Amino acid sequence: MKIGTCKILGVIAAGALMAVSTTASAQTLQERVDALEKKVDENSKTMADQLGIKFHGVVAIDYLYDINSPDSGGPALRTFENERNSFIANLVNFHVERQPESGLGFVIDFDLGKTADVVNNTTYFGRKDSSGNPITGNGTDFFDARDFYLTYTVPVGSGLKLKAGRFVTLAGEEVIKAYNNINYNVTNSILFGFAIPFTHTGLLGSYAFSDQLALDLGVVNGWDAVADNNDGKSVHGGLTIAPDPKVSFYITGTYGPEQNNNGRSKRFLTTVVATIKPTDQLTFILDYDYGNESNIAFSGGGIVPASGNAQWQGVAGYAIFAPADNWQFALRGEIFDDPDGVRTLFQQGVTTPSTHTYGPGDTTWEFTPTISYKIADGLWWRNEYRHDEADKNLFPKGDHFIRGQDTLASELIYTF
Repeated sequence: MKIGTCKILGVIAAGALMAVSTTASAQTLQERVDALEKKVDENSKTMADQLGIKFHGVVAIDYLYDINSPDSGGPALRTFENERNSFIANLVNFHVERQPESGLGFVIDFDLGKTADVVNNTTYFGRKDSSGNPITGNGTDFFDARDFYLTYTVPVGSGLKLKAGRFVTLAGEEVIKAYNNINYNVTNSILFGFAIPFTHTGLLGSYAFSDQLALDLGVVNGWDAVADNNDGKSVHGGLTIAPDPKVSFYITGTYGPEQNNNGRSKRFLTTVVATIKPTDQLTFILDYDYGNESNIAFSGGGIVPASGNAQWQGVAGYAIFAPADNWQFALRGEIFDDPDGVRTLFQQGVTTPSTHTYGPGDTTWEFTPTISYKIADGLWWRNEYRHDEADKNLFPKGDHFIRGQDTLASELIYTF
């Protein structure tokens, strides 16, 4: 009995040891699997992730219908949506950035489509015609690098942020569509297209003194000039004042020579954007722009005021109501006064048919209600009606010109 008992106890002990060994092996195996999964996860990170590089983008496809039905040409006073009855490849944007909290970084925005065409052909890249006169555009038309600049944060106080290269203007409320700002309407305002520039090239510094006060200040080639078209530079800057989380003001200024080969001419622009957000669902915005220019001497048939000086100003108001995450209603109204015609008529290359009766310049206004619906994360469907009006016959209708213009626009826009 004793021998049998010993054998039984030995078997039990051996089984227990085997169980312990098996459990230990299983735990070791699980630990190895966990470690392997962790290693695979770490290696699965792309080089971009490891370097802190981020990718974003925008795709915007529009359709615009001009109720005026002009025989030729598109709607007047439009920036990018200037086709009278057409689908428009408005914008394909690729945004790449590395923006560390300190040290060196960069931002690049590549644009394709109508937006790229317009911005590119508004910009001076250093090209000249056969007579040696500066001409805009670099011949790529359908492509434009709207932003390409280096950044560096100097570790002083809250951080002095510097950027050098080409970047969008600080002026005005509306922007060239970006992944983090697609504006509130399908079409851009008159102020966006004619009162302010698109981009600048130069050096800009930004510093936040507090949550309520920040300053942007720099030196640039001028308005829409990658290469300088005269012998002078312009100063460009902005001041943020936010006395309350629901109220903010952004005041910008630009001053310097902008005329081709004419450093005596000086252009001044200031814009004031006031934003009031009483609730999370409701936002009010007011955008005022004022500009003037001295010693103007346009070449190529441009409009030159008798005094050689010109001024323009305008104001736009926005009311935005977002009752739910997937619905937004926006109303924009604006008026723009260009008494010398140096911004609207000259910028559009307007000819003077017998039925197009204007004096030195025009006063124009418009209102635009827009409804936006979020179909899915990042994907919005926007629809708008827009009415433009002028104090003279500015808008094409059939084979003549009238004072009013009506359009319908629809847009699918995706951001990521």
